[in-house]
Amino acid sequence: MATTATTLDELLALLPDNTSGQISAADMRQIVSVLWGKGSLGGQLAVDGAAAYLPAGWTARRVSAGTYEVTHNLGTLNYAVSITPLIHDTDSAIVPSVVSTTEDSFTFQTFHTLHGGLHDTYSQFVVAVNP
Repeated sequence: MATTATTLDELLALLPDNTSGQISAADMRQIVSVLWGKGSLGGQLAVDGAAAYLPAGWTARRVSAGTYEVTHNLGTLNYAVSITPLIHDTDSAIVPSVVSTTEDSFTFQTFHTLHGGLHDTYSQFVVAVNP
């Protein structure tokens, strides 16, 4: 059974030096199918890190107070993450910060400016990928 290419390097490997125009239709379908869904992706996490929703194949967890890790299948560092805390009371002032990105995950923290320190909160994120 053939494996499915999903990372950028795997997709590029499907495209040989195309001097003869012999890229197969199946390879092109695979490339378009994977890249089509990788323009902008998003999700939402609960206070405990449980996923309210995530892109297929992604997972999330609460690492510690106010610190969350999202594992993905992008296979590249060529992306940006935007975090939006979902605040449920009027005295909250939550500031999110992305603290690390890797080819297969990103970590963010949420800081409570009024009470000080890292603070658990519901959060949404958007990942913009530049293929």
